[in-house]
Amino acid sequence: MSYPVATVSTTSTEDAKAFAHRKQLNNISEGTQTMTPDNRTEDQKAAAVRASMTMAGYTMTTRDEEDVRRILRGEITGDEAMLEVMERRGLGDSEPAKELRTRIAESKKESQTGKSDDLTDNA
Repeated sequence: MSYPVATVSTTSTEDAKAFAHRKQLNNISEGTQTMTPDNRTEDQKAAAVRASMTMAGYTMTTRDEEDVRRILRGEITGDEAMLEVMERRGLGDSEPAKELRTRIAESKKESQTGKSDDLTDNA
């Protein structure tokens, strides 16, 4: 199931960069299906993410790249990575962080039961 990225009011350049980072992480974790298989290596995929983030005006840190690689390996989701970033920045009690925790819990519940609470998915 794909969840929309939460709307965030960007009040500073740093907020805009964090929003772009979250959006990029969500795109990675969604595993958007393409018509052809993605045969790129992890290094090539990580380089593509770095290029995208650079074009969006965000300089990736070593920690950001580690998070991207964890997502690519399926160790964590984009939502989980974003929550970790928010917690590191002292935003763990914010509304967006609470929304992420809810989405993560719902996603884990769906993966365990194979069912969604969203009626549109069960049609």
